Amino acid sequence: RGAFLTAHLLAAVEGGHPALRQELSELPEEVRLKAEEVLRRVESSP
Repeated sequence: RGAFLTAHLLAAVEGGHPALRQELSELPEEVRLKAEEVLRRVESSP
């Protein structure tokens, strides 16, 4: 569930809000990678 929320944050940050990007860079790598994986899955589903 946390990864899903993080994926939404990552999607929002794609446009690049500096404060959000900073927070994401401070997340554990494992969490960030999981979120990116979830985001890819969500984007590729119809």
